[in-house]
Amino acid sequence: MNKIDKYFDRLMELNAVQLCVKPDMPVKYVMASGREFQDKADISRDEVESMLGEIMNENLDLSSIENQMNIQYELPQKATFTGFIERNGEELFSSFVLLERCKQTRREKEQSFDESMEEDAKKDLELNVAIKEGEPAINRYLRVLVENNGSDLHISANEHPYIRKDGKLFKVKGFKALSSVELQKILGEIMTDVEKKDIDNNEDADFSHKIEGCARFRCNVFEDMNGLGAVFRLIPFRIPAFEELHLPDLFKELSFLNRGLILVTGPTGSGKSTTLSAIINFINRKRDVHIITLEDPIEFVHKNVKSLINQREIGKHAKSFASALKSALREDPDVVLVGEMRDLETIAIALETAETGHLVLATLHTTSAYSTVNRIVEQFPPDEQEQTKTMLADSLKAVISQTLCKRIGGGRIAAFEILLVTAAVSNLIREGKTYQIPSIIQTRKKEGMISLNASLMQLVDNNLIETYEAYLRAVDKKGIIGALQAKEYKTDFLSRLDMLE
Repeated sequence: MNKIDKYFDRLMELNAVQLCVKPDMPVKYVMASGREFQDKADISRDEVESMLGEIMNENLDLSSIENQMNIQYELPQKATFTGFIERNGEELFSSFVLLERCKQTRREKEQSFDESMEEDAKKDLELNVAIKEGEPAINRYLRVLVENNGSDLHISANEHPYIRKDGKLFKVKGFKALSSVELQKILGEIMTDVEKKDIDNNEDADFSHKIEGCARFRCNVFEDMNGLGAVFRLIPFRIPAFEELHLPDLFKELSFLNRGLILVTGPTGSGKSTTLSAIINFINRKRDVHIITLEDPIEFVHKNVKSLINQREIGKHAKSFASALKSALREDPDVVLVGEMRDLETIAIALETAETGHLVLATLHTTSAYSTVNRIVEQFPPDEQEQTKTMLADSLKAVISQTLCKRIGGGRIAAFEILLVTAAVSNLIREGKTYQIPSIIQTRKKEGMISLNASLMQLVDNNLIETYEAYLRAVDKKGIIGALQAKEYKTDFLSRLDMLE
């Protein structure tokens, strides 16, 4: 057992995503939400040198490291980690992220659906959080969300708050149910006059809220039959790296495209914004380009590294996605992020932008590559659809459809369907034969394409998700059952479908 193993064990115990080691400071563990834990005692430079030297199988002289040295390390029978050692003058820093858990003994230790339900029922939420004097009242609820590594906070009139964690909703019985009048008071503390007016006019209000040193939140306030309600989505300050999100290396290659349209699709809450932020962050660190993001509201905040980034919020800095996209064409962009292609005008301008020598990243609420192409074409009037097919065939470079799965040990992980627009796919789009796209995806794995079922099976094989979770997230249910049974995985959960979410 190497000295560093105890820190990796601690990372897995906390369900953290990143381990940070720096001499003369405590070892730090970073959660997916951005929240940090650290050991009580500092670790000395000699201890760091000895510990890192062990896993590199050599007597490591830290002074000989120039800039950055990459490391991959396997924790026996548990997991594989990837990381680096970086030196800047006398300053030393090392960071590791979990790459994958070991595949061994999955069939011996495969969790039953009933056991999973029992585990979820036993989960208790931590409600004791520190509140600063003068903070808005809503911040207490939001700090509880962060403290429990949740993703969303739901507040409805005359009901206890709910927190979504690892894809499941948990009622926070420790907080009282609030009336619509009470909700109006605490929500009003963080809303502008314009946003309050939207609610008065029977419209939703979308905005962002920040707790300094804690996190940012995407907020939606609405009215229903019981009164006011609100949903808050947690947006960590720290932008996750590709390795933390288990994004395919193909995404890095796509980040170096100079022109074209890349679509990230999936249902609400499938992690599209997080994937796009990781891609923008990678471009920012690798390319000298001008990036414009159009969002509603702004979610992840990017700081200029190699790129110049302008982030614009719809409603505050522009009237609509379409008007902002028109303006972007006059602002010398290299890369444009469109938070959502909501209407025909936005889609048309996005296609034009991609055609005129820009890289456009955008999202759609579709569940597959096949349906994404059809959705775009069908947005246009019948007499314009042939021209649209030609434009799309020329400008579309990739469709990434994703869904989030409950991860073994806690947290969530994405499964992907990836379509790369090769010459063959381009011809299918141009000729209106998009029904052949699923077959192309299945037969072009070597080129980087993958079907959703194949991606789900990879997660099952790597001991990252359970078999019934793969079934829940699959669009092709018969196909995923056949794939599981072909590899002799248990499918006894089929007899308990009434208990599945």
